[in-house]
Amino acid sequence: MILTSSSPGTDAAAQAAAAFAACSAVYANRSLGASTPPSLANSTYAETLLNHAQDLYAFATNSSIPQRTYQTSVPSVGEAYASSDYNDELVIAALFLALAANSTDSYAQAVHTYQQQKLADRLKSDPVFNWDEKTPGAVLLGAQIMNTHSELVGQQSYDWRSDAENYFDRIVNSSSRGYLTNGTSNLLAD
Repeated sequence: MILTSSSPGTDAAAQAAAAFAACSAVYANRSLGASTPPSLANSTYAETLLNHAQDLYAFATNSSIPQRTYQTSVPSVGEAYASSDYNDELVIAALFLALAANSTDSYAQAVHTYQQQKLADRLKSDPVFNWDEKTPGAVLLGAQIMNTHSELVGQQSYDWRSDAENYFDRIVNSSSRGYLTNGTSNLLAD
């Protein structure tokens, strides 16, 4: 089944938008601080990917289409891709669009969704980063973009770093649901 206005999936559309935008950024040589950007430069392909990302994000955020998880529209999807929410996907999609399109508006949309949906509060409950819960990844991506592309921040300032550091500090200090394995603990000791 495909995404349509009668069977929308905000989570699926936003996640696909994020994937297209991330790939567009790679082909446009817009990195997140890698010392040597990838040599996959292809501006035509980057633009095609960006257009797809923008179309999918517009679909995911279209006010005339109800926002809901794809499994709500198509219950059988829940057997393979259960999703409890879509706000983390919207934030990640907007952040990758900001990076790919060099867009302060997309960055501002990411911050707005993150704050409006109180994802910082969700992060404080120490969610495990997985296919369903991407809030830890969203704050890490926000921090990376903030550090490497400060021109995108504009008027919409948010301290993603603080949220990311607090989340990872709780893991390192064994005060969260997440934990370090012996191998990781040995790395930190060095």
